[in-house]
Amino acid sequence: MIRIKIADPLFPELSEYNRLLSEFKGLFPHVSVTVTRRSSDYAMSTACFTDSSTGRIESFFSIYPHSPNAAVGQVKADIMSVVQGIRSFGVPVEYIDSVQEPRESLHITRARLSGCVSIKQMVSMLEDANHERLPEVLSFIESKRASGGRPSKRSVVDLIFSGAKEEKRAQPMRTGLEWAQVKSRWKDRFHDSKFAKTYKSLDEFCTFATDQECSQ
Repeated sequence: MIRIKIADPLFPELSEYNRLLSEFKGLFPHVSVTVTRRSSDYAMSTACFTDSSTGRIESFFSIYPHSPNAAVGQVKADIMSVVQGIRSFGVPVEYIDSVQEPRESLHITRARLSGCVSIKQMVSMLEDANHERLPEVLSFIESKRASGGRPSKRSVVDLIFSGAKEEKRAQPMRTGLEWAQVKSRWKDRFHDSKFAKTYKSLDEFCTFATDQECSQ
């Protein structure tokens, strides 16, 4: 045994990425996989599958934000592109949360998105809300940058709400004593919580947050 005098630096995403490639190579030893990477504000990955038995060559592209850090974001982009390729060979691949219920909406509104200070903050908010149009937004951002342009906040907002009916004003979840009780519980921890980038203020959180959010 060789003993390394540091804690194991292998993070879960990289471990799963290596296992994914290993299992695929066990099923298709005649197929080689080459992964190329690019990076700007987002991690981009292209997986090329070459089948020596048939001459088939196919490439699959993915993009993922640098969240929670650049290394993890890059490996997640790699996993996404490799999974696309593996599925093209008829192998079913399922993520651990594929069968879970989607997270409850975090009240993504035109006004809230427009209030973001950057495209990166908008993407982070859509991620936290598990918004159904997040993949479309990421592809739009990349296509703009690939052509030498810069997406504007307005263009992203318009994309999110294109074809949608006029937004209904969010209904308050609580008022009065219940509102005051939530504020009392959250006044010392709201600004350090994940909800600080979803709700503009503690008062807004107390008014519109779901019971599930308030109980965390």
